[in-house]
Amino acid sequence: PGGIMRQYVAVWIIVFASSWLFCFPCNAKGKRPNGDVQAEKIVQQAQVVDRSVSDFLGAGRIAVLSEADRVEAYRIDWAGKSDKGVMTIQGYPVISRGRDLNHQQIKAVQGIIAAASSYEFQWSKRTRLRPSHLLRFIKGRDTVDIALDFNSRQWGFYHRGRLIEEDINETSAQPALWKI
Repeated sequence: PGGIMRQYVAVWIIVFASSWLFCFPCNAKGKRPNGDVQAEKIVQQAQVVDRSVSDFLGAGRIAVLSEADRVEAYRIDWAGKSDKGVMTIQGYPVISRGRDLNHQQIKAVQGIIAAASSYEFQWSKRTRLRPSHLLRFIKGRDTVDIALDFNSRQWGFYHRGRLIEEDINETSAQPALWKI
């Protein structure tokens, strides 16, 4: 637990320091930085998200995950068996809808997602993704759905019809995600 907290503190110190350094020259002169605001956000996100995570998730997913308007939580049935008319997300029938994550929970999940230590990139995927929970990050009309498979210690990131999967680190990320 202490290691996870140190990671969160380190990430937020980096975020604060890089945003202060990035904006200080333009704010000191009373001017806004030139260029596209979206490009600036991507630069800031790249400074916060570990490179291996950025390479894995890609800019589109990172944009939604880091700037979500809200995050919805669901219990889902990975087997895909349900009655007709039941709501589905990414083909998984919804068993129940939980409460939306609060600001503190969203920041905690964003920190977990951004840290390379939350993933097991060196291992190949052992099994097919069989999620029991799903977090839906919503930014305007765009969404990223994170399907969480705690039994196989995997998570899948759905964005614009494309799924990417990776193992969840069982000693750092999985216990933290389970608490949320």
